[in-house]
Amino acid sequence: MADLMDERPVTMDYGLVHMVVCGAVRYYMGRATIGAHAVADGIAELLPQLTSATKGCLARDIRRYLEDHPHLMCGPIDDSAPWARLLAAIEEEPC
Repeated sequence: MADLMDERPVTMDYGLVHMVVCGAVRYYMGRATIGAHAVADGIAELLPQLTSATKGCLARDIRRYLEDHPHLMCGPIDDSAPWARLLAAIEEEPC
């Protein structure tokens, strides 16, 4: 398998970026898989490139999720931890 770090970066319209990033977060919240950690950590790395509207949407959705599921632990995977980390990163980002 080719090393993905050697691949060219993907560019796309901000509207599509918003849809993909927000959709990924909504899909993976509550999945109780290691994928939730990978998605949250990957999006945290993208925060400087995201618009304030996208970050606001993510923060709203994550806050709502964490409030509705304050102690979500599914087996050995704590599904709330990656989202709490991402929310903290969003809140630390300058607007």
